[in-house]
Amino acid sequence: MSTEGEVFNSLFELQGIKEAIGEYVKSRYRVIPVDGDFVIRKAGRVRRLEHLMQDYLDWWDADISMDDMARMVRSAWYFRGVFKNILEFSNVYGILQRMHREGLLPGARFSWSRVYYVDLRAFSDWEGLRRSFSRNVWKNVRHFRNRLSREYGEWSVDRWNDIEGAFRFVMDALQRRFSSDNLGDPSYRLMMHRVIRCLHESGLLVPWALRAGKKVLAVNFIIEKGGIAFSYMAGYDMGSDAYRFLIFHLIKHYYEKGFGQFNFMKGESRYKTQWTDRFYRLYRVEFPHPVPVKRLISAII
Repeated sequence: MSTEGEVFNSLFELQGIKEAIGEYVKSRYRVIPVDGDFVIRKAGRVRRLEHLMQDYLDWWDADISMDDMARMVRSAWYFRGVFKNILEFSNVYGILQRMHREGLLPGARFSWSRVYYVDLRAFSDWEGLRRSFSRNVWKNVRHFRNRLSREYGEWSVDRWNDIEGAFRFVMDALQRRFSSDNLGDPSYRLMMHRVIRCLHESGLLVPWALRAGKKVLAVNFIIEKGGIAFSYMAGYDMGSDAYRFLIFHLIKHYYEKGFGQFNFMKGESRYKTQWTDRFYRLYRVEFPHPVPVKRLISAII
């Protein structure tokens, strides 16, 4: 695996993250341990083989051999296997592909989405990088900068040393924008707080804020690892223009700091294509139990 692949696949390997997400999932769902972080979870009436934390991580990987994966897939009692959010260069994806080619995953379906990133190494100067963005990016940045100057006089983009204040801002902003039950769930908020604290205390997480006057307009949590800046979690007021303005200045900052990549992480929001057309594939693999008798019995137990 490439050094870059190792950075991606080890991003969420901190024990504190595993404990926070694992405890949350187990408190919400009935899960049956299978092997390591692989579990059987009942989704409606269907018993599924899946990874314990896959719904709450941008991506994941597992140090498992093909023989052990094949043994687990055949021996566990489930109706359908669903592995999602696995990167194209992950160990798990490579194993599932080989198993499929060798006929060990009959009926498997592979689908994928995009993880967009800006390749900062592809540009010899900032002006060249800036010109690679869509015309709307620079137009919106200039208009929003003029708006900030008009309404507030002064503005800044800097690190926010108050991790608790940054976390509250982001979670409250997300709750205002989305109607997800998770965002209003105290146990979910506690889980995310533990994840953010773990990343911050490990020295990986940096909260960035766009301020105008005395007001915070946007916050972005950036994970810095292996020369890559991962845009992990963000919240904003004043509409999405504030967030895009912050992103513009963060890409400039990390380019000037010599980082090799700015990664937007999971999600195919259209605004990301204004910054780049480069992406990694993030896979979802579904397959029926390869042993028909076990599949049928799992459907009724």
